[in-house]
Amino acid sequence: MSFKRNIKQLEANAVLWWSSASDNLPKKNDLFSILKNSQSEFISILQKKYKKYDDIFNEIAKKKFPGNLFLKHLSVLTDYGGENFQRLNTNFSKIFDYDSKPFIKSFFNNKEFIYYFKHLPLKNKLTNQSLGIDGEGIYNNIEINALQKDITILLLFGSKIINSKGANLNKCNLGEILGNSELIKQYIMEKYLNVSRIVQGAVSNTKGQNAQKIVFDYLNSNLSHTIYKIQSPGKIFLNKTKDKKKYIPFDITVNNKNKKFVGIEISFQETTNSVIERKARESSNEKRILNNEGHYISYVIDGAGNFERRSAVDRICSNSDCTVAYSSKEFDVLINFIKKCLS
Repeated sequence: MSFKRNIKQLEANAVLWWSSASDNLPKKNDLFSILKNSQSEFISILQKKYKKYDDIFNEIAKKKFPGNLFLKHLSVLTDYGGENFQRLNTNFSKIFDYDSKPFIKSFFNNKEFIYYFKHLPLKNKLTNQSLGIDGEGIYNNIEINALQKDITILLLFGSKIINSKGANLNKCNLGEILGNSELIKQYIMEKYLNVSRIVQGAVSNTKGQNAQKIVFDYLNSNLSHTIYKIQSPGKIFLNKTKDKKKYIPFDITVNNKNKKFVGIEISFQETTNSVIERKARESSNEKRILNNEGHYISYVIDGAGNFERRSAVDRICSNSDCTVAYSSKEFDVLINFIKKCLS
């Protein structure tokens, strides 16, 4: 059995389209449907008139509307998430004033209010995952918590904060029109095209997370837990390399009791994407380092978009110990490779 394929051999086994690869995916993976089905109730919360800026939290609780879903709607509307959250948290002390706690001054109904952050900043990274609005977390109904309240206030009233030194919050102005039914409708309509683009990106990202999870679940179900340890995401720590890297991260790692590892990277792209170019640039050096330490590197690559970047995929094939496409038959090839290398 050949584990090291060239691009022609890999493409001959590829499924190319996500619909072909995901026939058995649960329906819950449609993020657009989740947002669409909850939109009217989300809008009704925005349209209600409030006396105080934070009364909206009582309404969210009264309607039993998931806090993470409310925050996801706001994140999509304001185009504020992921990287912005991380930069905000990292630079928190430079952006906001501190009293006994960090706080902001902003406006609601033309009246100034002061809000003291309840949970921010985080010691760890502030991410979509920690907020429960990532591709997996959004399917869990999470009652609104202190951290989500902090972010909700920023996304509603961020544009009018008078004591911040910039955090890219200029689009976060929805709080100005809370309770105004007509302006809320107009706001949503004007955001439609932008929201469609963001949701499309979020759905694409969710597909990537699903692709990784499906491979992980398949390996987890078909490899002995007494022999192999499977992690996602995973790291392979380095001992011999003179490079500055202490470890190399992978979508999935598999190792045995002798601490020999197989690092697995996964990419499924229906449309062309530059990520595969980065993986290609890194592949040669990573294979050299890992092989030198007795480890192995493998790739799961599929999708019509990836195969449009032929030079990148060809380079990855040349610098991989095992390259497979995206199907159960191909995952079995990967499993045989893992068993052979880590026996």
